[in-house]
Amino acid sequence: MSSRVLSMPPILRRFVDKALDGFCAFTLAAIVLVTMFQVANRYAIQYPVGWTDEIARFLAVWVVLLGAARCARDDSHIYIDLIYNMFGPRGQWWLSLIANLLFALMIGVLIWQGIKIMPVVAKQTAAASRITMAWVYLSVPLTSGFIAFYLLERFIDLARTARSPQGHQHQEVDIV
Repeated sequence: MSSRVLSMPPILRRFVDKALDGFCAFTLAAIVLVTMFQVANRYAIQYPVGWTDEIARFLAVWVVLLGAARCARDDSHIYIDLIYNMFGPRGQWWLSLIANLLFALMIGVLIWQGIKIMPVVAKQTAAASRITMAWVYLSVPLTSGFIAFYLLERFIDLARTARSPQGHQHQEVDIV
């Protein structure tokens, strides 16, 4: 076995991070613009446009899934610290490995089923906006791909620390 340290190429990580951030920024800006357009039409012109509500809902689906990818990148998904902290560094390493394997299994199913359903929904159009539903459902395999990338990075990190795990540090979030 080589003594070479496993790692994700930094240029690839930066590219994927920027792509994800770009998708997030674009989607949030689109929600704001579509909503502002709807409000302006409803109150200024007195002519509500039906497709804006539908598009805003579809964009909200994208934002939620892109947010899940951002959480995977930052390792900020919810953890049950009470159980996790009951173990020492070796046990925490194993819990992290098992949790990430289960997460990877779920993401694999989402990618597989998301791709599988694309030809079916490509034939369907949204009622008001008339866009193909494939654009909405594309959010599932695409964001799952981002999550898979970050999980691969996490597996590389777990492999790197397999001999002397220090415990996996989770980001703590205070709920007010």
